[in-house]
Formats: sequence, C-alpha cells, structure tokens
Amino acid sequence: MNYRCCEPIIDMSYSIERYLDICQEYVGEENMLYFVFGVSFIISLLFYLVWKLVAGGKVKRRGILFVGLSGAGKTYLLSKILTGQEIETVTSLKENQATYASEKGALNIIDIPGQEAIRQKFFDQFKDTAKGIIFLIDSESFSKDLKDVAEYLFNILTDQNVLKCVPPLLIACNKQDLLTSKSKKVIQDHLEKELNTVRKTRSAALSSIDGEEATVHLGVKGKPFEFSHLGKLKVDFIECNAKGDSENESRLDELLLWLNRQA
Repeated sequence: MNYRCCEPIIDMSYSIERYLDICQEYVGEENMLYFVFGVSFIISLLFYLVWKLVAGGKVKRRGILFVGLSGAGKTYLLSKILTGQEIETVTSLKENQATYASEKGALNIIDIPGQEAIRQKFFDQFKDTAKGIIFLIDSESFSKDLKDVAEYLFNILTDQNVLKCVPPLLIACNKQDLLTSKSKKVIQDHLEKELNTVRKTRSAALSSIDGEEATVHLGVKGKPFEFSHLGKLKVDFIECNAKGDSENESRLDELLLWLNRQA
C-alpha cells in the first residue's frame, strides 16, 4: 500500500490518540493528568540514570597508578612530589594514596606495592580508576631486573581493562643520578626485545594448553615488538631521579609535566 507524504503523520497522530484513550479508560479521566506526569517522570528518571551510568565512568577515573618492582623508588618519589622532602621509606605491603593538586584539577595518586606476590592483586583493585599509569624503573639495577620488569609490564599492557580504556602510560627511568644508570633509550630498546621474548613464551604456553595456536595480543603479529605498535595506548619514556646530591638536583620536571597533562 502506497502512502502519500502526510499519511504517516496522520497514522502516528491517530496511534497516539488511541493510546491516550486506552490509558484514560483504565485510569479514569480525573486521574489522566497525574498519569501523564507520572510517565514523564519515569522516562526522565530513566534518561538520568543512563546518563549517570555513561558519564560516571569518565568522572571516576581520576587515579594515577604508580607501579614497578620493589626498590624502584615509587614511595620515595611520591613523597618527593607531594611534600618536596626526601624521606627514608620501607617496602610497601599495601597501597599508599594521596591527592596531587594542579591548576587543572586534582588527581588521586595510588602507589601500588611492588612485591610480586601482591602487586597484581592491588593493580586489579585500582585499575578501574586509572586515568594514567606511571611505571617506575630502577635504571641502575635494570640489567638484572630486566626479565621481571618485562613480565610485569607485559601483564599491564595486555590487561583487558587497560586495552579497553587505554590510559596513557609513562615509563619513568628513575635513579639517573647514579653513574651506572642506563639511559631511557637503552632501557626502551632492551624492553622491546624482552617483551618480544615474553610474547613468544606466553603464546607457546597458551598453545600447549589449548592444543592449538594461541595469540597474545601485544603489538603487531608477525613483527618484532615495538612500543609504537600499541596503537591508541600512548607510551612515553622519561629520565628522572628523586634524590639530589652535591652535584645533581632532583630531576622531576618531565614527570610533573606529564602528571599535569593528565589532570
């Protein structure tokens, strides 16, 4: 049946009138106004709840996760950033939280314990709040820590929440005041090679379990891993040191600049 241009509008108008007649029949003419107001209120409430659900996820992400191996200097560096003071610290067994205020807004900084037995538990607990992640590396002990650093970083880079929300990641090469520290370029090069090895190892392990080829989604399949292959997940490298000495002041400018960009 062919409709002329005005017929769909007439049909819709008729449908609305018919619906109102049915409603009036059930609730009564004297209660019709209350009924309309009630329906309007429920619809408005549903729209509000949907908006809160969608917008709420963005609002709550004000966390900056400080992660890294034990001894990388996370707690010490956090204290330096927040108070400007150099204090002695001990190995953290639970998270430390503090508010970092900038001109653009406040961030909730969360220091995740670095001990292997508990770090994943605390990372999982706070990853939903992460607006950004700072992975701190001890540049002086990097050579002996390389395998552990790469394993930990691999878990973060392949975490489903991280892949979905793609918070910016800063790899901060700490303790640059020490003479034997590795530069950020050396650390990046070695990390890319080691992450490529971890990717192959994990893929082989999954294949042996499933009985078929399994793919660990990190970087570009068939190519040696590079951080530039991570697509929307932006990774930056900086050099820093929280401790100063007679010749070198603490170097935190790049880290603070990155933090302020996230606020």
